[in-house]
Amino acid sequence: MSVVAFKINETKLFDNIKELNSETGNMNTIKDARILIVEDNDFVGELTKIMLDKIGYENVICVDSARSAFSVLAKEKIDLVITDIRMKDINGLSMSDMIRSGRFEACLEQKELNSNVPIIAVTAYVDDAIKESASSIGINELLEKPLDVDILDRLIDSVLKGN
Repeated sequence: MSVVAFKINETKLFDNIKELNSETGNMNTIKDARILIVEDNDFVGELTKIMLDKIGYENVICVDSARSAFSVLAKEKIDLVITDIRMKDINGLSMSDMIRSGRFEACLEQKELNSNVPIIAVTAYVDDAIKESASSIGINELLEKPLDVDILDRLIDSVLKGN
């Protein structure tokens, strides 16, 4: 078993959440997109879910593995996947590649799934190799941790509108 660690800028993250709590702008807007978060760190997954809720996304499912994500994708209509890249078991790049190519259907009784679902990949460290892999797989956007609420909101909006 391997352990991957990354540093979260908790001060910046919690400042962003406090700022969201104090604003009145689009915080009460209901956004209907169904978003699947795939994050093996429970704290980061829940924090991402809270951030999405604060910017108006109420239909959010959070799972801790690619295998769980495949199961959700087989049962639910998902409009967007946000996945960590570095995860135990199947990493986010491999998971995204399996989604795009349809290879994960073999694990799910050959159910037809949406291989074109938009994907935002999140990582603590972005280098040229990761950018190249993400691009060749067909990941829509690559986002570096720590997450910034405003950037996340803009990226989700852009990806869902197909920009």
